[in-house]
Amino acid sequence: MLSCKSSRSGGLELTDKKTTVTLAGASVSLAEETFESPGEYESNGVEVIYGQTAALIVWERLQIVYVFGSDAPSNFEAGQFSSCDVLVIGDRESNLDKAAITPLFETYDPTVVIISPTNTVDDSLKEALKIQETDQVKLAAATLPVEGRDTFKLQ
Repeated sequence: MLSCKSSRSGGLELTDKKTTVTLAGASVSLAEETFESPGEYESNGVEVIYGQTAALIVWERLQIVYVFGSDAPSNFEAGQFSSCDVLVIGDRESNLDKAAITPLFETYDPTVVIISPTNTVDDSLKEALKIQETDQVKLAAATLPVEGRDTFKLQ
């Protein structure tokens, strides 16, 4: 089981208590390596496919897309990262509203959505998505929702 929470050093942290992946800005850090350019990487049983505006992290039978850019997803990202299990929305410069989040949902079709604590979420979106505020989200392939979409905002 993985957990996702805010990192003390800023950004977000995914961990299974043995391995930690840190998501901060446009970087994905795994073990002692930091990835900031397109390519495929692997370490400690975690695969990272880094694109232009997002990275796909394949770990514990979960496909986790970390969106760090505010531009529209590239064709590569839309084709390779779609139908993900978990969508993690990193720090964005703008307010998250329906216009900003709809293309992400349409492109990646996530089952679980995790929003970074630094993002501002439009009030109407909070109600529409039934966003749950929490300190930590536990993730496992066996516990993903079968129907609908769960949305969390980390504190």
